Amino acid sequence: MEKKRSGFWAGLMLGALIGATATLLFAPLPNQPVEGKDEEGNDLRRRAEERLFPLLDRLYERYNAAMLMGQDAYARAKEEATKRNGA
Repeated sequence: MEKKRSGFWAGLMLGALIGATATLLFAPLPNQPVEGKDEEGNDLRRRAEERLFPLLDRLYERYNAAMLMGQDAYARAKEEATKRNGA
């Protein structure tokens, strides 16, 4: 039980550290004009979409394939168990 608690707190602290780092990296600089930031944000979003969407599509395809394989294996195992039990 103690090990689970220490893992939770370690994860919580790691998450807080990552969040604080991301905040410092992406926060606007003080006394700097905000002009152009919107264009930079749009460019960042476009690049992220170009990289992320194909990855998500591949993950979705793999997930669907795994689900179909699992459903097929379940159906075969159920059929085999039914035959063994004399149905």
